[in-house]
Amino acid sequence: MPISRSGSPGSPSLVLTLGAALLYAVATILAKGLGQQRAAVTVLCQTLVGVVMLAPFADIGHPMPPASWGWLAGIGILPTGIAYVLMNSAFPRLTTPVIGIVTFIYPVVAIIDWALYAHPLRPAQAAGIVLIALATLGVRLGWRFPVRRVSVA
Repeated sequence: MPISRSGSPGSPSLVLTLGAALLYAVATILAKGLGQQRAAVTVLCQTLVGVVMLAPFADIGHPMPPASWGWLAGIGILPTGIAYVLMNSAFPRLTTPVIGIVTFIYPVVAIIDWALYAHPLRPAQAAGIVLIALATLGVRLGWRFPVRRVSVA
């Protein structure tokens, strides 16, 4: 079944996105609980599990051009690999709200795509960036939702 790009409720892409978010949250909670485990080992294990799980979907019969391997290493190993090692090494020492900030700042790198490569941001992406920025400010500045107290007489 092809994945729909519509993002409408009940669409496969929405279900897959929510599933990925749930699994990412589980991985983050597990990383926080590992304590003294070296972050590089955690990231290596996560990568190997990903390779094994995604291997059935790989098109082994279609060779990849040699130049593409350089791009893959440049995009996958350098920024993503290093960022995951740094994040996983910090998780055991951070509080849950700070982990939430770190986790939600990561998608804001879409700004780099917009700024450097002139890819326009879609309205949903721009709204997401604004919401992430507001949530980050709220946590850092200690914003609270106003609670209306009802007295029972």
